[in-house]
Amino acid sequence: KKLDLIRSQKINIAKIADKDLLSRINLNKFRTHEFINMEREAQIQRQNRILLSKLTDISHGKWSSVTTPSTTRGPKSLNFVNRKKEIDRIEKENVAFAKRLLEKPPNLSKKQMDLEFETHRKYRTQIIRVNPQNVRL
Repeated sequence: KKLDLIRSQKINIAKIADKDLLSRINLNKFRTHEFINMEREAQIQRQNRILLSKLTDISHGKWSSVTTPSTTRGPKSLNFVNRKKEIDRIEKENVAFAKRLLEKPPNLSKKQMDLEFETHRKYRTQIIRVNPQNVRL
């Protein structure tokens, strides 16, 4: 009787240890997944900050290729006003494009890329089967 009691206690202890081990493993998996998500969000935030700084530079005219004349003598060429208007229009288009770019979420999908890679490999093997002499690896 005592032997059976000791065996049952050991079995219970082993079951509790197994449950504890499984819960730790699941917790580690959860933490890893959580860490990966946090890293991905941090990378997106960094990229957004870079794009935002570029947009503010564009809006402040730091990237403008035409500057206004500092003297009041008048334009050096008759064409200056038209060039200035054209460059302003292009800068506005660039700002609008950058805004649209920031509003869209990234659309690269690992699953889609893996599927395309597998189809590429299938096509490659089919080509090798047809004419193996002309294919370089």
